[in-house]
Amino acid sequence: MWEGRRICLICREPKPGASYPNDILICRECDLSHHRADLNDLTPEVFVAGSGWRLAKTMLDCPHQYTVRDLASPDAHRTTAMGHAEFEWFARLLASQGEPGQWGSRTYRYYELGGWEYWTMGFAPEVTTIINRRAASAEAEVLLERQVVEARRSIKSTAADQRQPVRHSQHH
Repeated sequence: MWEGRRICLICREPKPGASYPNDILICRECDLSHHRADLNDLTPEVFVAGSGWRLAKTMLDCPHQYTVRDLASPDAHRTTAMGHAEFEWFARLLASQGEPGQWGSRTYRYYELGGWEYWTMGFAPEVTTIINRRAASAEAEVLLERQVVEARRSIKSTAADQRQPVRHSQHH
């Protein structure tokens, strides 16, 4: 295991302890090469189902979700996407098969799948870190609107909590 020397279970190379959480047993390089072998069986549906999608809370007026690939940390522990290789595969699919569309003054490539429309910010797939999606069906729109309502409620609740004076109970 990683205790003490922190040796990767596949390559058996020692890894820096500070950059790998205790639950990571395989280094990023081995994880990437291991996943690449499975890309032949990967479909867009499998990637979407295997990734975590978060509401973009900073853009509630333009509701959408995103998944992240963490390129900054060697263990990728902040990644919500299925995996690095799968993420890059899906980003390449969006770039090659997506349809051009306008958002404001920018043009992105949009790919529709399962009631959602997917896009990246247009960077090369190997450096892309975020894949976005927005509702493209009534069912997806209901789900997204529910998340937006909950996020706005949470923001209002947090703001109200911050305005209320702190009450201290005194015991004599």
